[in-house]
Amino acid sequence: MTDTLDVLKAAYHLLDDKKHWTQWTAARDTRGVPVKATSKTAVEWCAAGAIEAKAELFQSRNDAWDRLDKLSFAMYGRDISWVNDELGYRQARAVYRRAIRELETSLVQEPPQ
Repeated sequence: MTDTLDVLKAAYHLLDDKKHWTQWTAARDTRGVPVKATSKTAVEWCAAGAIEAKAELFQSRNDAWDRLDKLSFAMYGRDISWVNDELGYRQARAVYRRAIRELETSLVQEPPQ
């Protein structure tokens, strides 16, 4: 679970500055051309693309993505890609904040093994 939290936090912070956020594609380069989220030339990411970009460091891409989608549906009735593209930056970031907060809370409540 901590890998999932690390992916969510890293992806969230990748989008701290709105100039690094995009819509309608996973990522863009400095010219605004769509590229793979994991491309070294990417400078902007959508909410889902940010997970792709940061999950390479961990093994929790699917868990992080699933958490975002689950909360996105709970909050807005649609998946995270739709929230990112149709509702925008603030709403996509709100889903991230809630996912991070809920996962941190659940980790604190888990008994040590």
